[in-house]
Amino acid sequence: MTRDKDHFEDYPVLSEIKLSPNERADIWHSIEQAMERTRIHKTKRGITMIKTSAAVVSVLVFFGSYVGYEVHHTRFATKPGVTTASHSHYASEIAWIKNKGYSVNGATPNATVKTASGSILTAWIAAATQSQDGYNQFVFFFLNGRYIGTDTAKPSLEITSAKAAGQGIAVTYPVYRKSDSFANPTGTPVTITYTWNGSRLVPNKPYPKQFQASSAASQGNNSISTKSYPTSAEVANQIASIQGGNGVGPGSPMVNLGNGITARESAGMGHARYVWQEGNWTIQIRYYTRNSSAQVKQVAENIVSYLHTHRLPAPNKHGVIVVNSMDANTTSFRPQTIVAWQEGTQVNQLQQTGNPVQTMETIVNNASNATSQGNNLISTTSYSTTAQAASQVEQKGGAFSASGQRINLGRGITAWGTAGMEHARYEWREGNWNIEIRFYTVNRGVKDVAENMVSYLHTHLLPAPNNHGVILVQSTAPNSTAFKWKTVIAWQEGTKVNELQQTGNPIQALQTAVKHK
Repeated sequence: MTRDKDHFEDYPVLSEIKLSPNERADIWHSIEQAMERTRIHKTKRGITMIKTSAAVVSVLVFFGSYVGYEVHHTRFATKPGVTTASHSHYASEIAWIKNKGYSVNGATPNATVKTASGSILTAWIAAATQSQDGYNQFVFFFLNGRYIGTDTAKPSLEITSAKAAGQGIAVTYPVYRKSDSFANPTGTPVTITYTWNGSRLVPNKPYPKQFQASSAASQGNNSISTKSYPTSAEVANQIASIQGGNGVGPGSPMVNLGNGITARESAGMGHARYVWQEGNWTIQIRYYTRNSSAQVKQVAENIVSYLHTHRLPAPNKHGVIVVNSMDANTTSFRPQTIVAWQEGTQVNQLQQTGNPVQTMETIVNNASNATSQGNNLISTTSYSTTAQAASQVEQKGGAFSASGQRINLGRGITAWGTAGMEHARYEWREGNWNIEIRFYTVNRGVKDVAENMVSYLHTHLLPAPNNHGVILVQSTAPNSTAFKWKTVIAWQEGTKVNELQQTGNPIQALQTAVKHK
């Protein structure tokens, strides 16, 4: 039996498939048979005949395997008023993922399920577009074509699969032990099922550590050591000795690490390195040419990705991150990381083996949770009038006097510096904030502290005081060159005064105030 093209116009899906005349004839014959069987079956039961589109779809599903066509790529557009499964969202979902800097492999999701409420949940495994080896992955979820989030807040090194599991989507993650290469994780894989509960995605178990198994935590010292030196110049020399020579020059090849960061690369005599700068931090990865270059580049990209969303302590004036390969004889890249930074006349240092990102997490967590001693809470006191509140704020910092030596602190900020027999001070204004550093003339590295505060406030907003705010940083070391800090931050909000007192790095006190809502 043969049919001309006009007989297929009622079923546009047939026109979308490349078929030979014989295949088209076979399909049409099967459709007629399916329609006849359906008519007879329904008539015997006294039920009206179903729409022919259902028969078309059932035949197509069968013939999809026969002609090698993936039926799920086609939108079934039958006659007006007939609604069938639509894949029109896929293109917009892929475009959304691409806009996030990630790429998918294929034109259809890794998994699609119908939720308890009848919505369509889709999941795509996507790798960072700038990742040349496919590592750095997320699962992107969409509900009825609307983006609802990723499986985790941070990307996984790798994701094995995403599959439908009832009304949820089961995502399987590899688990890396400390000696594993990126290409050969040996830990027991973990599968987490994500289910839409009507308002958000809910995982059925915690997310595993991706770089290493939980039993293989970073080895070495997890505490940050601090050592004092007589002068800030000696501190700078110590930082320089930890850093060593860069080994790269203006003519060295450039390597794109993503997030706007470019490293220089050098290699020779069995050794190689990446070197790049982020703010006052110099970062080096030193490895052996026998090590997998793909693994090394991925480690560099992971460091850049982490530092794009997390802030290390602001070094004064310099900090270094040195990642060294510990294995010269295999392709596996086993790193040891040293992080060191200057604070006035002190050097803070941490050394760990394992994932360099975990080393940085230790420092970031230490800065946010452990280093600030004293009271981290912001207290609020109410007064009868705004005048009384203003008076209380002024008493915290004293009167601002624009006199003395002008000192350039960068970012367009100039401070006034004054000194007496034993005491000295810097003071400057930023908006409605008066900022003052009081110190002893024996202290060193004070200007560095002031410059770091200016640099931090250039990119972070303190609460807007109404009408007035003060930041007072005082030295608590009258007999030492080391500058030990105590910071008071107070600002007015109408008839209320908010106040914070901390010892330690003034930047950490500023960070606490910035987070205050």
